[in-house]
This record gives sequence, C-alpha cells and structure tokens, in this order.
Amino acid sequence: MRIILLGSGKIAEFLARSMPNIIIISSDSDVVNDLKSLLPESQIIYGKCDDEETFQQAGIQDAEVVIIAFEDDDENLRIANFIEQFAPKKVLIVINDPSRILAFQKYGVESVICPLVETMKRIENLVYPQSQRVSEFIVLEESELVGRKLMDMDLPANTSVIGVLRGHHLLAAEKDLVLQKGDHIILCTLGVLPAVMEEKLFGKGRKPNPFAKVVTIIEDKYDFSSVLPEASYLAHYTGSELVVASTDQKIAQTATDGLKDSDTSCTTIILEKFNAIRSFLHDSVILKGEACLAIQPSDVFIRELKRLTSNRISFSTVRAILLCKGLFPYRKILTLFDGSMESEKCLDFSIRVAINLNSGLHIILPFDMRHEIEDKLLYLKRLGRRYGVEVNEEPVEGNLMIEIVSRVRSGEFDLFVYAIDSRAIKKDILNRIITEAPISVMLVKR
Repeated sequence: MRIILLGSGKIAEFLARSMPNIIIISSDSDVVNDLKSLLPESQIIYGKCDDEETFQQAGIQDAEVVIIAFEDDDENLRIANFIEQFAPKKVLIVINDPSRILAFQKYGVESVICPLVETMKRIENLVYPQSQRVSEFIVLEESELVGRKLMDMDLPANTSVIGVLRGHHLLAAEKDLVLQKGDHIILCTLGVLPAVMEEKLFGKGRKPNPFAKVVTIIEDKYDFSSVLPEASYLAHYTGSELVVASTDQKIAQTATDGLKDSDTSCTTIILEKFNAIRSFLHDSVILKGEACLAIQPSDVFIRELKRLTSNRISFSTVRAILLCKGLFPYRKILTLFDGSMESEKCLDFSIRVAINLNSGLHIILPFDMRHEIEDKLLYLKRLGRRYGVEVNEEPVEGNLMIEIVSRVRSGEFDLFVYAIDSRAIKKDILNRIITEAPISVMLVKR
C-alpha cells in the first residue's frame, strides 16, 4: 500500500516512525535529514507540499492514502484543498484545534482526526467506564427501518441517536428524519444495550448475505476437482445451503459423500439429462430463497447465455451464476460501475460477497463518473469498514472495457463480479473472459 505523509511536528514524526515504507514529503531540510537516518526503509522527499512535481515524484497517482498532519491547522486546510486536484483515494487530516472540525467537514467526518478529542474520549471512558457506550450501524436495503422516521426506531430510554451520517453530511438526530438505505446511525447508550434492541438493530450476528443457497451442477471429474470445492467454499463462508445437482445419481452421491466432513449443510437433486442448466433453472429447488448457480465455464453455458440475458429462461430466483476456475479463497474481488442501474445493483451485491468472504473489493469506474457515485462509494466503504473489508475505487480515463480485460487477465484478482445486464463489455469479449480468464467470474442478475 502506497501511503504519503505530509506534515511536521511530533505527530507527523510519530506517524512516520510507526508506519513502515511510508513516503514522507517535507520542506524542512533538517527534518528530512533526521528522518532519513531514523527511517532508512522509508522514502523521504525534500520539497514543497504544494508543488505538483513533488507529488508526481511521490507517486500521488498510485497513493492509497494521503495523511496531512501539520502543526498549523490553516496549513492543513490549504494543503487538503491543494491535493484535491490529484483525487487521492483516501485523505486523512490530523488537526489540533477541535473548534476547527467544522471547517474540514467537506472532507467527511471520518477523514478528520483530532488527537485532543480522542484523548478526551479516552479519559471519559477510563473515569466513567460504565457511563456510556457509542455504537453504530448501517441501514441495509432490506432493513425494516428504510422509509421510517427516526422516532419510530422505538429505542430504550437509556439509548439516544447522536447523529446520522448520510454521504458526506452529518444530519442532526431530528425525530422526523426519514431513514434511507445506507444511513450510518451513531448511538450512545448508558450502560448496556438490551439484547432485544441489539438484535433488532444489528441482526443476529450474521453478515448481510448475498443469497440463500449455492447450487452446483456436478457432471464430470473436472467438476469434482474445481467446481465442487469452490461452491462448497462459497456456501460455507456465506452461511448458505449447498445443493448438489446432477443428471447422475451416483455422481451426486459421490459429491455429497466427499462433503460429509465439512460444516456445510448439503442436499442433492437429480436433473433431466438433456440439458442440466435449463433443467435446473426450471427446478423447484430454487423457488424458495435466492440462489447462486456454480458451474464450469463450458461451451454449453455460453450457448445458454443469450437465453439467460433475454429472459427466455426462468431466472427469477437465480441471483448470480459463478463460473468456477477452482481458484480460491477470493483475496481480491474486482467489479465495475459503468453508470447503469444494473452495475449499481452489482456494487451492492459485490460488497456483500466481499464481507462474507473477507475479501478486498476493487471497483473500476470511468474517471468522469467518480463524483457521480461519491455518496455510494462512501456507503460501500463504511459498510466494508464495519466488517473489516477494504473497498477501493479505481477510476479509469481510457477505454473501460480494455482496462477490465487487462485487470481480469493480470492474475492480481481472484474473482470478477459483473452485472449480466450491463453493456460495458461486448458479448464476444465477455464470452472470452468467461472461458479464458484465469480467475472465476460471477454474473449477477438484478
């Protein structure tokens, strides 16, 4: 991860010492000389923090995080405004005066850190350990709170809402505030939150699942070595039921026998021999709960793909189709946003997959659309952070399709998630990705 630190004083020095391989920019020659001797593994650059050439030398275009930590808050604000032109993925600003927090609000509540405020919170918790507890949760799409007013949350007397983060804005906790999908609600509780309320707000400890079942079609030896293990992995980590489907009773039994030692619950179904995929899509096994179909990327599937996209085959309860390559776990997941409603829905699906599989999520999008979905990206990052998943957006200035094909073929990622109704990739190119890409592909239906 490329991290660039801009700043001076004790806080900047402490950050530089505690973060290995960091890139430091300073206009103080004495500071540069001292840091070079103390931190030989770090890249120390002598130059002005408002100079474009200096930032290019530091590789600002590839930076994951830029930290601004000057002793003067006016300087922090000036430099923060200057580096906006480079559109870094994440900016963290360390300020000294709590009264200046509002001046930095445009950069997002989570991007501004005040050590004095954090110290005060720490002291309060030590002096009054049972006095208050701050917690947070995000309103998901299926939450019963969507469309309801804040007053309808029916919180216990010892709990109150501090505020609601919506995009880059911190909304006051007004009773008539109507909650929306993606709202980040911050609560303060005196003592312990009642178990019933905790379950209502946070669920039963389960992560937001992308589907209820994983159904895998097993037909030959390749399926045993590639498709079945990958489908079992997906079902296990999403907490989904695994269904083994086959046109051969013996093959189905062999597959289930091999899964007896796993923790994944498994059932079997027998399909009609003439066309397993088509037979499955009409089978009653998927009528209850949305399913992910896991199969090998064969020529048979390519022939059915046109029928799937044109809805000539029943597709109502199939949420996704996983084309298995036998490569897992999924450490890094790649998806894209092309401006369509289908691709936006795919983002919601992709973050759920990433959360359940503890994978990093990387989103490719056109450079000129990065501000169009700024709030959406912020929601995805907050939701990811809630479950320890890193979300990165990667704007592309050139041809989006060429960039996607390049990334898919690079071997850097383990899974490519794509909205089947999206038109960002031509059908012939998508077919080649499905059959030739070295990674698994998951096609998502809106």
